[in-house]
Amino acid sequence: MNNKAFLFASLKLVMLATLVTLVGCSNNLSKSSKLNSEQRIAEAANYLKLARESQPPLSVHYRLQATEQLILVGQTHSASRILREVLSIEEDPNVHKQILQIRLSLLKEDTKHALTLLKSLMTSMGIEPENTLRVGSGNGKRIALLLPLQGSFSDSAKTIRDGFLAAYYKNLQNKSLDPTIQVYDTGDGSAVLEAYQKAIAEQSDIIVGPLTKSEVEIIASINLDIPVLALNTMSEQRSLPGQLYQFGLLPEDEVFAAVRHARNKGYQRAVIMVPKGEWGQRMTKAFTHYWEKQGGTLIGLQSFIPGHNLDASVRKLLSTEGNSENPGNQRRDIDMIFMPTTPDNARQIKPLLDQYHADNIPVYSTSTVYSGTPTASKDQNLNGIIFCDMPWILQADQFQEAKRTAAKSWSSSYSYSPRYFALGMDAYQLASELSHSRALKTVTGVTGTLILNRQQHVKRQLVCAKFVQGVPVPY
Repeated sequence: MNNKAFLFASLKLVMLATLVTLVGCSNNLSKSSKLNSEQRIAEAANYLKLARESQPPLSVHYRLQATEQLILVGQTHSASRILREVLSIEEDPNVHKQILQIRLSLLKEDTKHALTLLKSLMTSMGIEPENTLRVGSGNGKRIALLLPLQGSFSDSAKTIRDGFLAAYYKNLQNKSLDPTIQVYDTGDGSAVLEAYQKAIAEQSDIIVGPLTKSEVEIIASINLDIPVLALNTMSEQRSLPGQLYQFGLLPEDEVFAAVRHARNKGYQRAVIMVPKGEWGQRMTKAFTHYWEKQGGTLIGLQSFIPGHNLDASVRKLLSTEGNSENPGNQRRDIDMIFMPTTPDNARQIKPLLDQYHADNIPVYSTSTVYSGTPTASKDQNLNGIIFCDMPWILQADQFQEAKRTAAKSWSSSYSYSPRYFALGMDAYQLASELSHSRALKTVTGVTGTLILNRQQHVKRQLVCAKFVQGVPVPY
């Protein structure tokens, strides 16, 4: 499959995925074919909204989808107007010719012929016909994807979905088997059991999802009929169903990678500087556990309120006395500083560390310190900070073509979160592996090297980088 064909395939899937979302991810084709006029008009409005937010060729595809809905309810004048918009932005003369033929049929009120011509055009442009709610030819395994496409997690869920489907299409270039992918909407999380039961009833071979911790807890409380690859994790101390696998972007994986990197450098005595709150406590707990397990010694802890009196917090961290304001009492026994925080906080704190003569002490963080997009002009103050992240983010050259395709074909979801998009990509790869064998081997993924432990958690081995002149470089 060449790049153009892959782009069309990806655009086709964007249409399909959007349709899945708009109709509530139903998998009943007969139900979908009975949409009433109000529903079709609402779908047309949604497609037009998406068209206005998109660029060609995606915006053209959305407009054609809207046109189809309007023709089906007899709104030929509105359909013709939308086709006129397509003429103004579409450059292909062959498409122009076909659109003029469709508009002529609408003028003659021959909606049946107009719809036939439109569907032929859409097929030639790689757009699936209406009511196609599944992906795949069906000559492979059946994979169910359970995600909360409504509610507060919907943006994250849609980004993961698109990454999952992008990996599916990419995989078609290399393998003859074409698994069927079915997306099920768990709503705001309240419909997770219903979605699970639908997936079972439709003879799915494996389920990917759900996404939120509360949804995973519900799934973990029942007897599972097939393997489930949850996209979140629960305590490893809890007894879980034998067919439940867990995979997610755990910050603890990043903490462990930072600890291992620092210990390999020979650093022994560490201090922690974390933002106050639940997340900071979680990072402190993880670092303390891994650091001491690896034989390190924790000799100091300082929390801070973002944007509030950071100067005093830094001086307390570096002082030999917990409450000293005298930098002359600065301790000399610190080998490394662990500072998991956001770019904004780090841009303020790192210069203060340098100001108080800690510029020679290595500073480690998590992926939260980096937006994922190089911005050297803003990140000069991060110079020297070390963090560990997924290869998709830190090894851009290796994935240059794939990232360019993702950013172009899935622009909205990819720009929302490249990391969640990558999570979706690896979830597809893991699902494909698990659907063939429960003895998961080490998988080289875009979110890291993926290894299944005894508790059936998929752990990620990451790569590390150091900010140099405002840009992360391998370290």
